[in-house]
Amino acid sequence: MITRDMFVEDMLIDYPQSNQFFLDKGLRCLKCGEAYWGSVEEFLEESNVEKVDEMIEELNKMLKEKGIDKPLEIPIKIATKKL
Repeated sequence: MITRDMFVEDMLIDYPQSNQFFLDKGLRCLKCGEAYWGSVEEFLEESNVEKVDEMIEELNKMLKEKGIDKPLEIPIKIATKKL
């Protein structure tokens, strides 16, 4: 679940589909160009979104409808080598 205080970089790692949601809303790409450092709330406010909570709620609803209501889990395999 995405929250207003979540860092944008964490949101993009956990929910990469969120970038397309924002692009569809006319906001700038968060994956290309200059990186954005700050919270989701700060990003939306700086993008002149007046109804921050409603936008986040709509994003979470879209993710849930697509079955993506949990963070992306990337398995990490650590190679071990006997010395």
